[in-house]
Amino acid sequence: MYKLYWSGAEVGRLRTAGSLLEYAKNILHGDWHDGKYSTKEPAADVGEDRFNKFNKFINQNYGKDRLKILFENKNNSQADIINKVDQWWDAYQNNKFNNSVF
Repeated sequence: MYKLYWSGAEVGRLRTAGSLLEYAKNILHGDWHDGKYSTKEPAADVGEDRFNKFNKFINQNYGKDRLKILFENKNNSQADIINKVDQWWDAYQNNKFNNSVF
């Protein structure tokens, strides 16, 4: 689950234009992550926060570590995983607008 946790932030970073150039500039100046050229960090944090809230919703409504179990189950096809995540995401989205906890 650790890998998924950080993936949310990385998706937020990499989908933003110019991120790789920012990383390169930061590396050259000795601070690859939070250097003065890291203008995309706030956008990246949105993805990480969204994933954490979604995972918390799954844990509370479907059982602890269900997302991890879903991905690690060798009997699940990619279609099975996508369908289940889509179902959970729809439930999360519907609940999010009705419940400020998520």
